[in-house]
Amino acid sequence: MYSIKALCDEFGLSRSTLLYYEKMTLIKAPERNSANYRMYSDKDKQRLAQVCLYRQVGVPVKDILQILDGETHSDRTLLEKQLERINQDILALQAQQTELLKLLKRQEWTSQAKLTKESWSQMLRESGLSEADMWAWHDRFEARFPDEHERFLKDLGMSQREREHVRRRSEHTDPN
Repeated sequence: MYSIKALCDEFGLSRSTLLYYEKMTLIKAPERNSANYRMYSDKDKQRLAQVCLYRQVGVPVKDILQILDGETHSDRTLLEKQLERINQDILALQAQQTELLKLLKRQEWTSQAKLTKESWSQMLRESGLSEADMWAWHDRFEARFPDEHERFLKDLGMSQREREHVRRRSEHTDPN
């Protein structure tokens, strides 16, 4: 039998994540010992290992539940669907990367040019990025390079309040 702490440590999960998986019925509610602590079985541990594997490759919780409970005729179909989502995300990011590189190479990006949030937003819009695309870009920037994101926002001339707003909004958005 395994305690919640033992499983969390082994799989690198937070306690709240394990309880969420339990709530979503990805793993069943475990037995409790005499001290009323959750005690997970070997079977629970094996199922949690499967859940973690699927989550690691980005499969949504609802799809994992279908795969593990055999509610779908083909778990391969769900995995292929996830692969397609990832491929689409990669293509979108590559397109954004290409446009950003073009913007950075423009003559107006000399050291004398003063970049503002308005001019940056306008150039992104002219490059075909929607408002949602711009927020997704901020989300990824914040998730991967929070200090550089803060510096970038400051360089755009944003006030502390504006920077905090952008960063808070980016923190609460799942970039996947």
